[in-house]
Amino acid sequence: MKGFLKNSGIYFDTKPTRGSNNAVTSDGIARAIESGGGGGGGTGDYNDLTNKPKINGTTLQGNKTLSSLGIASSEDLMALDERVTQAESDIETLETEITTASETATAASQTATQASQTATLASQTATTASQTATQADSKIGNLTDLLTASKINLVAAINELLTPTILRDETIVLNDGVTATNNLIANRVRVGSIQTGMFVLNNIVAQNVGSVSTAILGSCSFRPKLEISFIGLDYKNNATVRLSVNTDGFISLSESYGVVPGNNAIRVPYTIII
Repeated sequence: MKGFLKNSGIYFDTKPTRGSNNAVTSDGIARAIESGGGGGGGTGDYNDLTNKPKINGTTLQGNKTLSSLGIASSEDLMALDERVTQAESDIETLETEITTASETATAASQTATQASQTATLASQTATTASQTATQADSKIGNLTDLLTASKINLVAAINELLTPTILRDETIVLNDGVTATNNLIANRVRVGSIQTGMFVLNNIVAQNVGSVSTAILGSCSFRPKLEISFIGLDYKNNATVRLSVNTDGFISLSESYGVVPGNNAIRVPYTIII
């Protein structure tokens, strides 16, 4: 059956439902409402309520603003949004600057690496140049020593070459039919390949002596590089003579006009290369 709680506006069933053994009675419900402050004992004034709701620890009572409740206003949110937008722009700018700085640092690193490689190459080049200079100095030193030794040897050779050597007198080998009381090559001196001396002929007798024709006299031991003639004098007859020596060492009077055969004293100085 249905019942009605006085002054509460609440209807209820007195018949147990769903297998319950406890019937709901008007008396029990009334007591429950009265003891709990409900029903006719309630209040219609919000300020008289207990356990009022709170936001961020602030009780919702009276005229509260969003700021007093710790909640951002629309103006605050707009300002915050502007700051966020500006922060994002600053971050983008900072990222761009960081990227640029990174690229600059990379380029600087590459430049430094290239500079290091260049310095290494320059050092290697300097080392090679130093080694080359050292080798050149060594070669120059060796060349200097060689030149010094060569100079010494050259001076010695020149000294030896220029040192006169006195040679023995040589007897001229006379041809058949040629006679003389003196037939020598005297006062012989050799300096290197140069030889000087004096042909000495006394009382020479040979065909064509005293004429303008050539008189073949004999031969000597040395061989001139070229046939050569020398001017001499017959001191007894005061006659000029020309004596020649060919490359085979044969001696002749090519000019002896005025010489008296068998009565003469011919002297012919010579200088030849042999």
